[in-house]
Amino acid sequence: MATAYFFDTNAFASLLGKGKKAVHRKRGKALKAKLRQIHDQGHLLYVPHMVQHEVERLGHYLTMTGKEPRFLQRFNRAVYSARMRKMEVTPSALNKATMLWADLMQRNLSVGNKSLEGDLLILGEVLTHTIAHDKVVVTDNVKHFEHVVDVLTVADFLAHQPA
Repeated sequence: MATAYFFDTNAFASLLGKGKKAVHRKRGKALKAKLRQIHDQGHLLYVPHMVQHEVERLGHYLTMTGKEPRFLQRFNRAVYSARMRKMEVTPSALNKATMLWADLMQRNLSVGNKSLEGDLLILGEVLTHTIAHDKVVVTDNVKHFEHVVDVLTVADFLAHQPA
């Protein structure tokens, strides 16, 4: 059975080679190679709507400030070349994110973290996506997801081996 991979924003930023350090560029190259391998094995790659929003927001800022005017072109090219599927947020995804947030509040877990709020929206999209595949959230921040979900695999993409 194919696995469906859903990218968190930070993992996608690594794919774009964002960052001046050599480690970011090296990780980006490794991610691109892994994407080709995963796609060639018949697995599916998704970009949640929340990730699109966060990347596009950054891209508009970088364009407006003249820091990196081609960032959005690079984003769209990366999505296209990896044959990723863009997702749309649905009311059921928003409802699921709301329920996840309430569950964390009830368990007194950290919901004040602003990046966690975005992660909850991503998880809402992933959990309500109706596909009959195994689901993996691809992230560099596995800790952001560890208290939230026990029905998904959350993995560093480079370390994960599909079933």
